[in-house]
This record gives sequence, structure tokens and C-alpha cells, in this order.
Amino acid sequence: MKIQQIRNATIIIEYAGKRFLVDPVLGEKGSFAPFPFSNHQELRNPLRDLPVKAEEIGCNIDCVLLTHLQAAKMVQEAQCKYVYNKKYAYSPKEFYSRASSSIGYK
Repeated sequence: MKIQQIRNATIIIEYAGKRFLVDPVLGEKGSFAPFPFSNHQELRNPLRDLPVKAEEIGCNIDCVLLTHLQAAKMVQEAQCKYVYNKKYAYSPKEFYSRASSSIGYK
């Protein structure tokens, strides 16, 4: 198994010949509004640049995993264009499943 942290909660897990992209927040630095209820409303997200191009991160992904609604929202806003060959997104609760299906995942 290989785990690569991309930025914040975004990671790639390689296991048994498959690549899993977890919580893909691939937008440019500062391209999203601050998180609600954050003490730092002056800071736009993400706070850091990506270490590599978003297009490179999205290549050859077998599965996208969304662990929380914020990731689903950010995927909906900008990232889907970077994640090629996406087939399924799994999330922990029915509420999140509905959110992920509303953005095109099965």
C-alpha cells in the first residue's frame, strides 16, 4: 500500500493495483470561500498551492472517496474536470451519498 498526501485531506491511496482519490480538493489556492464558522473569514481556501498540477492528480483514478460534505461541495464546484475515469464515490452516510450523487457520482 502507498499513501500520498496531496494537500489537507486530499490523498491518493494505491492498493492492490487500484488508485483511490480521497477528498479531492484540487482548486487553486484561494479559489473557495472560507469555511463557515471559521475564526479566519479573511482566509480563502485552499490555503496552500497544489504540489503538482491538478490534471496529474486526476489521472488514472479508479475510485473517488468522499469522507465529508465539504469535499463533496468542493468537487461539485470545480474538481470534476480533473478527475478522469471516475466511476464511484463512497461516503459514510446517506446524507453524503445524496450530496455526492447530486454531483454526478454513482
